[in-house]
Amino acid sequence: MEKFEENEATNTVDESDSKNVNDDNKNNDDKQQEQQQQDEQSIRDYIKELTERFREKRQKRYENDQTNIEYPDEELFVRLDTSIKKNTAFVKKIRNMTESNKDIIMKDLENLNLTRFISELATALVETKIKATEIGLFIQICSFLHRRYTDFASHLFDAWNKNLPRKPTDTFNASKMRVDIKIFTELILSGIFTTKDSLPALGNLLTILTNADKEMHKNINILIVFCRCYGVEFAGIHPRRQRLLAEKFQLQLPVCDFLSQERQKGVQTLLKDYYQSLIQHISKDRKYLFHLKNDMKRNLETRGEVSETLQEKWKTKSTEFEKLHQSTATFADLIDEQMPDIDMQTLENDTMLMKNENVTAVLFDMNRFKENNPSIWDDEETRIFYEKLPDLKSLVPAMLYKDSLKDESIAMNNNTVES
Repeated sequence: MEKFEENEATNTVDESDSKNVNDDNKNNDDKQQEQQQQDEQSIRDYIKELTERFREKRQKRYENDQTNIEYPDEELFVRLDTSIKKNTAFVKKIRNMTESNKDIIMKDLENLNLTRFISELATALVETKIKATEIGLFIQICSFLHRRYTDFASHLFDAWNKNLPRKPTDTFNASKMRVDIKIFTELILSGIFTTKDSLPALGNLLTILTNADKEMHKNINILIVFCRCYGVEFAGIHPRRQRLLAEKFQLQLPVCDFLSQERQKGVQTLLKDYYQSLIQHISKDRKYLFHLKNDMKRNLETRGEVSETLQEKWKTKSTEFEKLHQSTATFADLIDEQMPDIDMQTLENDTMLMKNENVTAVLFDMNRFKENNPSIWDDEETRIFYEKLPDLKSLVPAMLYKDSLKDESIAMNNNTVES
């Protein structure tokens, strides 16, 4: 009877374990299926968004093609306001444009005769600091002026030519350039600038941003913006993640025919060469950090602490490395490249050091210290000598320390009497 009950209990436990396993498998299957659905929806949304974007840009190019524009006659300009005061005030508004004053700007555009202020207006548009969220308004204003004033586009292009760097030695504001490269590219894709003049200017800009920056890589964030927004149109490259998802679900990615494949190949070469220089930069910095960490360990072993100079150097260099590594991973995905494998466990240990204010404390954590450097002891005997302290009484003959035992006994008796 007892054996039967024992078997019943065992069977009950086995059934419970089996049920738990089945539940876990079902949950995993559900999660995988949900992830599959999310991935498929993601790539379908990407394809839909890209297709719509290509269509909208084609429509804008058609509308802004000078052969399709019906420019207003002289009678309209006679009726418009030519007041110098109002026109000058409008140029100031352009220099301080925001989405909040969009309606006022568009109303003034309709009512003012800006013929004599086109050059000044073009300069103001180029020089003003535009936020990324205001690029749409910028293009809307330029499209209106382009369709009303025949010489606006040429004045605007001249202003951009003066503003953009034309030689590797030319300096520029990197923060403003992240927005400017989007605006200039949008002006090309929208047909306000002709490809004959604007594409060589954009090609020269990309050449300067890449070929003149293969050591410091200060322009990486500018190029990330360009590739994220226009990599398909100008380089014919879809982000790696999107391409892999399209292959997984057997979907066709849209192709942009704005540039010929030959011209796209030229842009690809610039971006891919820049990426290779990034990988070399990361590899070089990784080796430097490895040696720097070893210097800190030696400092800790010999002095008992890491010098402030080394700590500051480590924090600065490791923070720079982490940012560069993240940017490179983003850039790699955008130009459909596979990031090379890095010892992620070591990288995580380094990241822990980067984020901890007390470098000495982290290095002195023996568990982490051993993980980073498993051979801190020369041999097993040395490790035992320092880590396992023996009981000296078991090793030293009793006669050698019997006098000290007598002294301890007398002292204890005296304490007992006094109390």
